[in-house]
Amino acid sequence: MSDCKLEPITKVAAKLGLTSENVYAYGPYKAKLPLSLMRKNPKGKLILVTATSPTPLGEGKTTMAIGLADAMAKLGKSVCAALREPSMGPTFGLKGGACGGGQAKIVPEDEINLHFTGDFAAITQANNLIAACLDNHIYWGNELQIDPAKIVFKRALDLNERSLRNFNYLIKQPKSVENQQTYNVSGQFNITAASELMAIFGLASDFKDLRQRLDNILLAFNFNSEPVYLRSLKITDALLLILKDAFNPNLVQTAKHNPAIVHGGAFANIANGTNSFVSTKLACSLADYVVTEAGFGADLGLEKYFDLLAGPRQLKVDCVVLVTSLRALKYQAGLALKDTTKENLYALETGLANLKRHMQIIQNFQVPFVVCLNKFANDTETEINFLKAKLNEQGLTLAVADVFSQDSEGADDLAHKVIQKIVSEANVANAKQLFSENADLMTKLTCIAKQIYGAKDVSLSEEAEADLALIRQQGWESMSLCIAKTPSSFTDQANLLNAPTDFTLHVTSFSAYRGANFIVAHCGKVLTMPGLPKKPAACEMICSDAEINL
Repeated sequence: MSDCKLEPITKVAAKLGLTSENVYAYGPYKAKLPLSLMRKNPKGKLILVTATSPTPLGEGKTTMAIGLADAMAKLGKSVCAALREPSMGPTFGLKGGACGGGQAKIVPEDEINLHFTGDFAAITQANNLIAACLDNHIYWGNELQIDPAKIVFKRALDLNERSLRNFNYLIKQPKSVENQQTYNVSGQFNITAASELMAIFGLASDFKDLRQRLDNILLAFNFNSEPVYLRSLKITDALLLILKDAFNPNLVQTAKHNPAIVHGGAFANIANGTNSFVSTKLACSLADYVVTEAGFGADLGLEKYFDLLAGPRQLKVDCVVLVTSLRALKYQAGLALKDTTKENLYALETGLANLKRHMQIIQNFQVPFVVCLNKFANDTETEINFLKAKLNEQGLTLAVADVFSQDSEGADDLAHKVIQKIVSEANVANAKQLFSENADLMTKLTCIAKQIYGAKDVSLSEEAEADLALIRQQGWESMSLCIAKTPSSFTDQANLLNAPTDFTLHVTSFSAYRGANFIVAHCGKVLTMPGLPKKPAACEMICSDAEINL
């Protein structure tokens, strides 16, 4: 249960110019907002928060986004945060929640971190209805001649469960079926946040687009090696019935009672990594400033934001905030976690290579940005001044923020710098695209590997070569590219920290998400169904009669 006093959601909605007739309340503190509130050409200025490479300590990206929104509201600006919904996998696994922290958070955090308004449950159920109907079609005679050995659609679960990564099951047709067959089928589960349905949910622009994307989901290949799409099962309307309420964005509040629209929850290391497009467009329709964030570092979340969302949708990002911390930079230099809180200028200077690589990524897209230091209690003025001086050498200023303990007061410097950046560079065009829309798959892959990650080369496994040949045969190369890899490194190996160079990006396989309209390149040992750590956060949770404490 939240430890701060909440305002009725209708009062929060009023800050966006909405009346009780515009919101569909889910209890006193949560609501759904209808898509009819979206404007065709919203005028809100969009601020994208990203970070340097993640560490086990956390960089505070979501916390900073919320604190920045609160600080801008304190300055009298019309502002709304637009964030992803937490997945219960990380909530019960390592993270223990994803609503910000300290004084900068969205509330009621216990409800948001768990079932919230049921969006993840709806997506999971819709996903698994597809799998059930696919198997059922084969069971009752297989009119579409689906090859059970070539089913590519995966089931989903919003929990970390390594035992469901791969499994086998039987489809034994009844005796009433002519030429009765028994098939031994291999299946897999994705975590819901990595499913194609979540990607579709996040990228669809309206219900019409949602329907079309669902129709286009690739399920399998038939015995003639021809693709079989979801529309062949004639269940699209059933899926829309499950998803119709979930597709309306959710309205909650920050601890300072400012509006936050929270919707969609794709992971950035294995999916598109942003809140839903409709929630961002809705926020930009209702507020003058919108603060959103993209998962993990700029190499993953930010790159995908521009290449999968902002570019195709002509969505302008007016300013990027690049969050880092002294302890994160020292960790990138190779210090043990316990030593990152101690002053060490040599390690800080070494870790600056990671910050510079992320800055270069943003500069590749030619968008205005502000570097923000997330200040922690153990940070010394000597180290902070050292970082300021290093950035000054490159003509940049550093915003220092402490939103965890001070919330809006701690982000005052950041808010002023962001507003100044937006005003001074108001005429900057939309982000530059790194490659043409019609570029082939390997051109896109090589471009991201070299210009974003800093790789010297790309290599494909035999399986990936076979997948690429199939993609070319089907004429799918014009689809966008979504790279799935470890978030801990620019490479596909989690232990190679800082800013490696002269490395090869290893692609193990490709998957075609026809509904989401992107190809997933799986790199290294990345997993789309995580496992739980040795001591899951679930073991630390307390449930009393009155509340749930995360």
